[in-house]
Amino acid sequence: MRNTSKTRGPNAGDRLGQAVLGAIARGPWLGWLAALLYGLWAVMILGPQPWASVIGAGDTDLWEYTGFYLREHWRWWPLPHLLLETDRALYPYGGPVALQAWGLERDLFWAALSAIWGPGPWLKLYFLLSVAIALVGMARILRPDFGERRAIGTAIGAVLLNVYAIVGKFPVHSNIAITHWTALSLTMDFVLVHRWARGRAIERVWWLGRAALVLLSLGQDLGYVAGFGLLSLALSLGWMGAIALGRWGRGQSGSLQTRAQSLIQALHGYLNHRHLDHQWMAPGASWRQPLRPIEWGCVGAIAAATWLYLLPVLPIVRAAKAFDWSNTFDRAWFAHPLRLLAPYWPGINPIEAADWWRSLLPSPLETDFDGVVGWGLLLAGVIGLVRGRRHWAVVVPLWLMAIGLLAYRPWDLPLLQIFPWFSFNRVAGRGTVVLPVLLALLSLGWSADWRRSRFDRWAVLLVAIAGLLDLTGGYGLKLREQPSQLDRSFWPYISTLRQQPGVAVLDWPFCVTGGNGVGSGDGTCPFFAHNPSTHALSRFHGKTTISSYLGRMHPSQVAPFVQAGWPLLALPDDPDVNRTQRQRRCFWDDEWAFFERFLQLGDFAGVNLYLDRLAPGCEGQFFAQLGQPIAQTSIPGMGRLVFLPKPAAWQSLIDLEQVRSLRFEPAIDGREPDLVQFGAVRGVAIVSGLDRPRNGRRWGLAPETVLDLRVDRPQTLRLQLQARVPVADQSLKILLGDRLLWQADRLVEGQTLVLDLPAKVPAGRSRLRLIYGRSRFLRDQVPAAGNRPIALTFDRFAIQPITP
Repeated sequence: MRNTSKTRGPNAGDRLGQAVLGAIARGPWLGWLAALLYGLWAVMILGPQPWASVIGAGDTDLWEYTGFYLREHWRWWPLPHLLLETDRALYPYGGPVALQAWGLERDLFWAALSAIWGPGPWLKLYFLLSVAIALVGMARILRPDFGERRAIGTAIGAVLLNVYAIVGKFPVHSNIAITHWTALSLTMDFVLVHRWARGRAIERVWWLGRAALVLLSLGQDLGYVAGFGLLSLALSLGWMGAIALGRWGRGQSGSLQTRAQSLIQALHGYLNHRHLDHQWMAPGASWRQPLRPIEWGCVGAIAAATWLYLLPVLPIVRAAKAFDWSNTFDRAWFAHPLRLLAPYWPGINPIEAADWWRSLLPSPLETDFDGVVGWGLLLAGVIGLVRGRRHWAVVVPLWLMAIGLLAYRPWDLPLLQIFPWFSFNRVAGRGTVVLPVLLALLSLGWSADWRRSRFDRWAVLLVAIAGLLDLTGGYGLKLREQPSQLDRSFWPYISTLRQQPGVAVLDWPFCVTGGNGVGSGDGTCPFFAHNPSTHALSRFHGKTTISSYLGRMHPSQVAPFVQAGWPLLALPDDPDVNRTQRQRRCFWDDEWAFFERFLQLGDFAGVNLYLDRLAPGCEGQFFAQLGQPIAQTSIPGMGRLVFLPKPAAWQSLIDLEQVRSLRFEPAIDGREPDLVQFGAVRGVAIVSGLDRPRNGRRWGLAPETVLDLRVDRPQTLRLQLQARVPVADQSLKILLGDRLLWQADRLVEGQTLVLDLPAKVPAGRSRLRLIYGRSRFLRDQVPAAGNRPIALTFDRFAIQPITP
């Protein structure tokens, strides 16, 4: 007989969902899953050469080099500190190097292991430890309040689904990828606010642990990663204080003095475990009781981190703040908040769909990973936020931090710069590294009950499927990368170079630049796209280098190279550093004379010659002048490299005072005269107000463009300008010394200005000035313009003698 009852049991799909989710829900299974994912991930990170150093193009080489620099410049007496003035880089002039992306814990780890065993996979091992600490630490912090299953699941999502850090930033930006103490800081802040908002006891060990994490975080990247942990602490303590004042205020009456006395009494009771009438403040353990072993561990971590990190960090910060940045210009990056909707799924991830996303949400991105967290974390965070809305007070600091990171635009909306530790934060998209942690913590507002709730059953499956797609799609990008592998000839090459007499090596072409663009626009790093990190090879050969690539560089640091005339020897085939490939020609005779004299006077072992950056056939000129190479190799991202030892007869000519005062100052000769086409012109020194070439153009910057002209005899020069006016009602004066050459008071926006002016100059130096009345920022139309005050856009700016 058929059952006609309207009561229905769970259908087959629901039963299957319950069975699958019931198996997944067991804590031990999640633990094994986390271990399996970690193992697979570790194999991927170690790569096909698991015992090899991390080496590659661009920024990848920087992070082992900072460890090498620390190994050579770390001092323990009288207090641990890092020597921040050196000529190990920027040779022979030397200079400060505080403006580097230091991570003292990372650098000390690399320095210690390399001092014992030499070059090796120490950076990769440190990253493996970082992820393990974050994974286990988050689960351990969350377990007392949320249970083992939810704690492990949250840790997996926050750490192993952080595709931005694992795929987008390691190893190219390892400083941003390494976030374990900061991830634990955000997690502990969440637990503290969770307990505080619900009136639960916070034991002494939690406060000691949070203090330890503050100091331990100082061992991570100082400009970004450590700052995110400090931001979380500031927001959390501020919100906890607001909650405390609100609760205290609601239960008090009388005069302001009476209320103040009551608050002081409540705080005193909190520290001495007298509950009074403020049960929500009870610490759960008296501060006068003896410390437990775990608390002694926190105290030890506080002492060790203070000694190893805080004491050395203070002079680094002080030295970085000593520079005057008031007359410098910079570019900044940010990610549109709607990039959160981009998935990491195979085929439609932010790399495959980069052009589509850029056209839909235009913003000056540092990388296409910026702002993307994946749909698995996003769905879990949104559901947790909705389901936990009754306890909204718990997540206010998370919300404030997420809004601050997503809305931050360094110029237009400098929210983060309210906090002093973000004064050098110019890449807003790097806040993406902590968004997975924030979303994972938000998901804890959702306590899924799949036995009773059909929504929870299918929501968990949907989040799991989305997370799996993010995992396969995101990590698939990593697996498709071509890993950098060292050629067999590399170590013999390094051994040969190391054995040569001389403290330094001359990399040619060398690169002196900063991540903020200083140097690349001054002609001291003409091939930034190819060999910015040549200096990092010193971690293998041990020689001092001219090259240096700092996270941020001040113009004063490149000034000695500009004054010496090195931009005139750069000779890029395109002055735009993003398009240049190699030098456009070989040296002329006077250029060779300067180069050889510099090599003679400096204490060089020889020349590291990057063949792929020379004009075709010019290596023969080097061989004819300096002798045949004695070693050769090929380096990932840098190309073919040969070593030319310094001729033995020149070893007796070393004179460091002379080499520092050496100058290459040719007169204007009419060859290669255009500052737009060639970047640098012989006999013309750019004093100020002329930005580097971009896409066949060059910007004149307000208030004036100043050039020094040098001729060897009195003559008439020809000044040719072709420029576009980007601002309405522009005025322009062109002066040679005190003499007015040309003037206009009301130039029209969009007008093309074409001038061909004769200028009589005496022998020696003369100063040419273009004085502008107005300027504008073009960062919204041209992100590369940054915060530069654009007054004119030059298509041609040529200075040459008039042939008699």
